[in-house]
Amino acid sequence: MKKKIVSALLCATMVATMFAGCGSSGDSGDSGDAKKDSSQASGDATVSDSSDDGKVLNIYCWNEEFKSRITDHYPGYEEVDATHGKIGDVEVNWNITPNDDNAYQNNLDTTLLSQADAAADDKIDLFLVEADYALKYVDSDYTMPIKDLGITDDDLSKQYQYTKDIVTDSNGTLKGVSWQGCPGVLFYNREAAKEVLGTDDPDEVQKYVK
Repeated sequence: MKKKIVSALLCATMVATMFAGCGSSGDSGDSGDAKKDSSQASGDATVSDSSDDGKVLNIYCWNEEFKSRITDHYPGYEEVDATHGKIGDVEVNWNITPNDDNAYQNNLDTTLLSQADAAADDKIDLFLVEADYALKYVDSDYTMPIKDLGITDDDLSKQYQYTKDIVTDSNGTLKGVSWQGCPGVLFYNREAAKEVLGTDDPDEVQKYVK
Protein backbone atom coordinates (compact mmCIF):
# COMPACT_ATOMS: atom_id res chain seq x y z
CA MET A 1 0.00 0.00 0.00
CA LYS A 2 2.73 2.45 0.97
CA LYS A 3 4.66 1.73 -2.24
CA LYS A 4 1.54 2.41 -4.31
CA ILE A 5 1.00 5.73 -2.54
CA VAL A 6 4.60 6.80 -3.19
CA SER A 7 4.21 5.95 -6.87
CA ALA A 8 0.92 7.83 -7.06
CA LEU A 9 2.40 10.87 -5.33
CA LEU A 10 5.22 11.02 -7.86
CA CYS A 11 2.90 10.59 -10.84
CA ALA A 12 -0.03 12.70 -9.73
CA THR A 13 1.62 15.78 -8.33
CA MET A 14 5.16 15.71 -9.67
CA VAL A 15 6.15 18.40 -7.23
CA ALA A 16 9.66 19.61 -7.75
CA THR A 17 12.07 16.79 -8.33
CA MET A 18 11.29 13.79 -6.28
CA PHE A 19 13.32 10.68 -5.56
CA ALA A 20 12.62 7.17 -4.48
CA GLY A 21 15.15 6.28 -1.81
CA CYS A 22 16.84 3.10 -0.69
CA GLY A 23 17.63 1.71 2.72
CA SER A 24 21.21 0.88 1.75
CA SER A 25 23.99 2.69 3.52
CA GLY A 26 26.62 1.95 0.89
CA ASP A 27 28.63 4.79 -0.60
CA SER A 28 28.09 5.73 -4.20
CA GLY A 29 29.40 8.57 -6.30
CA ASP A 30 30.31 11.61 -4.24
CA SER A 31 27.28 11.61 -2.05
CA GLY A 32 29.48 13.14 0.56
CA ASP A 33 28.01 13.30 4.01
CA ALA A 34 24.70 12.04 3.13
CA LYS A 35 27.57 10.74 3.90
CA LYS A 36 29.71 13.81 4.62
CA ASP A 37 29.69 16.66 2.23
CA SER A 38 26.14 17.91 1.80
CA SER A 39 25.44 20.33 -0.97
CA GLN A 40 22.16 21.90 -1.92
CA ALA A 41 19.17 20.48 -3.81
CA SER A 42 16.03 21.46 -5.74
CA GLY A 43 12.55 19.98 -5.70
CA ASP A 44 13.06 16.17 -5.66
CA ALA A 45 11.81 13.41 -3.39
CA THR A 46 13.22 10.02 -2.29
CA VAL A 47 11.94 6.74 -0.84
CA SER A 48 13.70 4.62 1.75
CA ASP A 49 13.30 1.32 -0.08
CA SER A 50 11.05 -0.41 -2.56
CA SER A 51 9.36 -2.62 0.00
CA ASP A 52 5.89 -2.08 1.38
CA ASP A 53 6.96 -2.34 5.03
CA GLY A 54 5.65 0.09 7.58
CA LYS A 55 2.50 2.13 7.99
CA VAL A 56 4.11 5.59 8.08
CA LEU A 57 5.05 7.61 5.00
CA ASN A 58 7.85 10.05 5.90
CA ILE A 59 8.26 12.99 3.52
CA TYR A 60 11.14 15.46 3.88
CA CYS A 61 10.95 18.95 2.35
CA TRP A 62 11.97 22.53 3.10
CA ASN A 63 8.66 24.39 2.87
CA GLU A 64 4.90 23.90 2.58
CA GLU A 65 4.72 23.96 -1.23
CA PHE A 66 4.72 20.20 -1.87
CA LYS A 67 2.59 19.52 1.19
CA SER A 68 -0.09 21.97 0.05
CA ARG A 69 -0.44 20.20 -3.28
CA ILE A 70 -0.84 16.83 -1.62
CA THR A 71 -3.33 18.04 0.98
CA ASP A 72 -5.35 19.95 -1.65
CA HIS A 73 -5.34 17.46 -4.51
CA TYR A 74 -4.45 13.91 -3.47
CA PRO A 75 -7.65 11.80 -3.42
CA GLY A 76 -8.50 10.53 0.04
CA TYR A 77 -5.87 12.56 1.89
CA GLU A 78 -7.06 13.41 5.41
CA GLU A 79 -5.29 16.18 7.31
CA VAL A 80 -4.69 15.33 10.97
CA ASP A 81 -2.65 18.41 11.94
CA ALA A 82 0.02 20.70 10.49
CA THR A 83 2.59 17.93 10.09
CA HIS A 84 0.50 14.76 9.95
CA GLY A 85 -2.12 13.25 7.68
CA LYS A 86 -3.59 9.93 6.57
CA ILE A 87 -4.09 8.18 3.24
CA GLY A 88 -6.16 5.08 3.92
CA ASP A 89 -4.41 3.18 6.70
CA VAL A 90 -1.06 4.86 6.04
CA GLU A 91 0.03 7.75 8.27
CA VAL A 92 1.76 10.64 6.50
CA ASN A 93 4.47 12.45 8.45
CA TRP A 94 5.77 15.76 7.07
CA ASN A 95 9.30 16.65 8.16
CA ILE A 96 9.72 20.28 7.10
CA THR A 97 13.07 21.97 7.72
CA PRO A 98 13.78 25.42 6.18
CA ASN A 99 16.74 25.82 3.82
CA ASP A 100 18.33 28.54 6.00
CA ASP A 101 22.02 27.90 6.74
CA ASN A 102 21.81 24.57 4.90
CA ALA A 103 19.59 23.22 7.69
CA TYR A 104 17.42 21.15 5.34
CA GLN A 105 20.32 19.26 3.79
CA ASN A 106 22.05 18.81 7.12
CA ASN A 107 18.89 17.28 8.59
CA LEU A 108 18.38 15.11 5.52
CA ASP A 109 21.96 13.87 5.45
CA THR A 110 22.04 13.07 9.16
CA THR A 111 18.83 11.07 8.86
CA LEU A 112 19.99 9.24 5.74
CA LEU A 113 23.13 8.11 7.55
CA SER A 114 20.96 5.93 9.82
CA GLN A 115 18.52 4.94 7.08
CA ALA A 116 19.73 1.34 6.77
CA ASP A 117 19.25 0.59 10.48
CA ALA A 118 16.09 2.63 11.02
CA ALA A 119 12.76 0.96 11.73
CA ALA A 120 10.42 0.78 8.73
CA ASP A 121 8.20 3.53 10.12
CA ASP A 122 11.18 5.84 10.69
CA LYS A 123 12.82 5.62 7.26
CA ILE A 124 12.68 8.53 4.82
CA ASP A 125 10.27 7.57 2.04
CA LEU A 126 10.28 10.70 -0.11
CA PHE A 127 12.48 13.77 -0.12
CA LEU A 128 12.69 16.87 -2.25
CA VAL A 129 15.87 18.35 -3.69
CA GLU A 130 16.85 21.24 -5.92
CA ALA A 131 18.80 21.02 -9.16
CA ASP A 132 21.89 22.63 -7.60
CA TYR A 133 22.63 19.61 -5.43
CA ALA A 134 20.40 16.87 -6.86
CA LEU A 135 23.29 14.83 -8.24
CA LYS A 136 24.71 14.29 -4.77
CA TYR A 137 21.64 12.24 -3.92
CA VAL A 138 20.96 10.82 -7.38
CA ASP A 139 24.44 9.27 -7.50
CA SER A 140 24.05 7.56 -4.14
CA ASP A 141 22.58 4.36 -2.78
CA TYR A 142 20.03 6.40 -0.86
CA THR A 143 17.87 6.76 -3.98
CA MET A 144 16.15 4.12 -6.09
CA PRO A 145 15.12 3.91 -9.75
CA ILE A 146 11.71 5.40 -10.46
CA LYS A 147 10.82 2.36 -12.56
CA ASP A 148 11.02 0.21 -9.42
CA LEU A 149 7.88 2.01 -8.26
CA GLY A 150 6.05 1.04 -11.44
CA ILE A 151 6.40 4.46 -13.08
CA THR A 152 6.96 3.99 -16.82
CA ASP A 153 8.50 6.04 -19.62
CA ASP A 154 4.96 6.63 -20.91
CA ASP A 155 3.98 8.16 -17.56
CA LEU A 156 6.78 10.71 -17.96
CA SER A 157 6.62 11.15 -21.74
CA LYS A 158 5.46 14.77 -21.55
CA GLN A 159 8.11 15.93 -19.12
CA TYR A 160 10.84 18.18 -20.47
CA GLN A 161 14.02 16.19 -20.96
CA TYR A 162 16.17 18.58 -18.95
CA THR A 163 14.05 17.96 -15.86
CA LYS A 164 14.79 14.24 -16.22
CA ASP A 165 18.48 14.82 -16.86
CA ILE A 166 18.83 16.61 -13.51
CA VAL A 167 17.78 13.47 -11.64
CA THR A 168 19.42 10.83 -13.83
CA ASP A 169 22.46 9.14 -12.28
CA SER A 170 25.83 8.50 -13.91
CA ASN A 171 24.59 5.10 -15.10
CA GLY A 172 21.64 6.62 -16.93
CA THR A 173 19.06 5.58 -14.31
CA LEU A 174 16.19 8.00 -13.64
CA LYS A 175 15.76 8.45 -9.90
CA GLY A 176 13.42 11.41 -9.59
CA VAL A 177 10.57 13.31 -11.22
CA SER A 178 9.69 16.97 -11.48
CA TRP A 179 6.60 19.04 -12.04
CA GLN A 180 8.40 22.35 -11.95
CA GLY A 181 10.95 23.81 -14.33
CA CYS A 182 12.06 27.43 -14.04
CA PRO A 183 13.82 28.47 -17.25
CA GLY A 184 15.38 31.89 -17.54
CA VAL A 185 14.47 34.42 -20.23
CA LEU A 186 16.77 37.14 -21.56
CA PHE A 187 15.44 40.32 -23.14
CA TYR A 188 17.98 42.48 -24.91
CA ASN A 189 18.11 45.75 -26.84
CA ARG A 190 18.82 44.80 -30.45
CA GLU A 191 20.37 48.15 -31.29
CA ALA A 192 22.70 47.92 -28.31
CA ALA A 193 23.57 44.33 -29.24
CA LYS A 194 24.54 45.44 -32.74
CA GLU A 195 26.74 48.17 -31.33
CA VAL A 196 28.43 46.06 -28.66
CA LEU A 197 28.42 42.57 -30.17
CA GLY A 198 28.28 43.41 -33.84
CA THR A 199 25.04 41.47 -34.29
CA ASP A 200 21.48 41.38 -33.02
CA ASP A 201 20.76 37.87 -34.28
CA PRO A 202 19.33 35.78 -31.39
CA ASP A 203 21.43 32.72 -32.26
CA GLU A 204 24.60 34.79 -32.27
CA VAL A 205 23.72 36.71 -29.11
CA GLN A 206 23.03 33.38 -27.38
CA LYS A 207 26.69 32.45 -27.79
CA TYR A 208 27.64 35.37 -25.55
CA VAL A 209 25.32 34.40 -22.71
CA LYS A 210 25.81 30.63 -22.44
